Amino acid sequence: MLGKPVPGWSTFKLKDTNSYDLSYLSDIPYEWVEAAICGLQMDMPFCVKGHTEPGLVTCTVSCDNCHIVFKAHPRLYQETSNTTRLQFCQSLYDDISQNIDIWVEFHSHKLDDSERRTRKKDLEQKLARLKDLISK
Repeated sequence: MLGKPVPGWSTFKLKDTNSYDLSYLSDIPYEWVEAAICGLQMDMPFCVKGHTEPGLVTCTVSCDNCHIVFKAHPRLYQETSNTTRLQFCQSLYDDISQNIDIWVEFHSHKLDDSERRTRKKDLEQKLARLKDLISK
């Protein structure tokens, strides 16, 4: 779902959808994991977004589907994937966990060692919470 990040960029693609190159302007690992945790805790749909420079991708994750809206003035494009909420959350967990050190610095490339450790610990805690919710 999320490609291995390269400095400031990652690819987002769901089953049967286009691919979107997301930039560091959105703090993908932290914002998306927080949204997924909230959605699972409340058993409700949730939204994640990412900047594509130019443009914005918004993905609404519902129980049975994911609805993507891509806006890049003057274009507006919509598509749907039959990716379920649990599939989305599991993919998010897997993709970020597999490359956690790179994701920690995705939004900010100039972290000192203390900031890097703090962000990594925070992300690890969020991922553990997400994994726990997925298991339930």
